Amino acid sequence: MSKVATFYQYYYKDIFNYVYNLLNDIDAAQEIVQETFTCLCENVDMDDSIDQKKVKVWALEKVHYLAIKYLQKVDDVLLNSIKVTSNIWSREILEEKIQTKALREFIRSMLQEI
Repeated sequence: MSKVATFYQYYYKDIFNYVYNLLNDIDAAQEIVQETFTCLCENVDMDDSIDQKKVKVWALEKVHYLAIKYLQKVDDVLLNSIKVTSNIWSREILEEKIQTKALREFIRSMLQEI
């Protein structure tokens, strides 16, 4: 069994639980854990002298960073949708005010004729 497979076997549950508690989204948590272990394969020298505790700390730091990045993306999408919604809402209110004003003017003109 390779070192990465060993780390995956030992630390997957802890790392997944950590990121899942941050995000409360199973799919996003699984994706971030996969990305973390992919980065681990690419960036950590897998010799016999590697300290397993350091790998776990590195993985938790990486997963934390990726989770924060994910939340920022989600917040940006939510903020953009709120801005669009608030602009539509403002237009509707504006149209309603214009219609109300036109109706008032029409009623005044009708009352003046009477």
